[in-house]
Amino acid sequence: MKKLFLLPVLMGLLLTGCGNDSGQGTSGPVTGTFTFEMPKMGWKSGQENPTVTADPGLTIKAEQGENQSAAPKYWEGTDAEDKSLRLYALNTLTLSASEITKIEFTYTIKDSQTMSPSVGTLNGTIWSGSASKITFTLGSKGQIRITEMKVTGTFSGGGSTPVGPVDPGDERTVASVANDIATNLSLTSSDIEWEQDDAYIGCVLDGATSLEETCLEAITYLPDYLEESEAPTAGQWDNGDDGYFTTYVDEANSIEVQIGTYLDGSDYVMQFCVYYVY
Repeated sequence: MKKLFLLPVLMGLLLTGCGNDSGQGTSGPVTGTFTFEMPKMGWKSGQENPTVTADPGLTIKAEQGENQSAAPKYWEGTDAEDKSLRLYALNTLTLSASEITKIEFTYTIKDSQTMSPSVGTLNGTIWSGSASKITFTLGSKGQIRITEMKVTGTFSGGGSTPVGPVDPGDERTVASVANDIATNLSLTSSDIEWEQDDAYIGCVLDGATSLEETCLEAITYLPDYLEESEAPTAGQWDNGDDGYFTTYVDEANSIEVQIGTYLDGSDYVMQFCVYYVY
């Protein structure tokens, strides 16, 4: 099903500058399972003692602890598994949220390193318990390289990094997908326009020089659980202006997201249409 966008004027889109670094996270408490990928936490390669509060409200804080010579750092190598949070002997890793009940780590271990939690139980790569704050302390030898943490619990709704993927089996709606996109654009639910069951979000891309560039940039604001349906291709708008569009899907929940671009005077506008596929 191909869904053409309404005329920009008809949609009544709010045109604002956009970005994902304003510190505006999801509003209100959120309960569920979220995947936090270390390369998406906004750290620079080589950054020591990295810390962040990631949307929807998980604080990740790595500290030197009792190690007198080596601080934890985020490091990006040439391979995917090298883009990791590296913890060394006696370093600590603290995770905080409203409540955390489960953490699944994806990491590689060097020299039989261990992590000891301050509360709860760590069996292999899975921590379980119930706490708002857990500190993991490494043993006296070796290092651990963490690439991903899947965290289950209740989160405050704060944070500045883009919304990560939830478990594939979790139910999503047009409203929840639209809110995730708005959050990644540093917008709020009040910036979402509705036309029956369809959600529309519009945003000016500052500094853009082409419609294709705007479309490709818009893709980066999509939640990770959406999958590409079509590569960006030249399209035709109802108002006769040339534009670009592409479609992403959440097949499990029968939701499509169509990205389109148009030129409004000298402003390049990215816009998103979220709708059910019947």
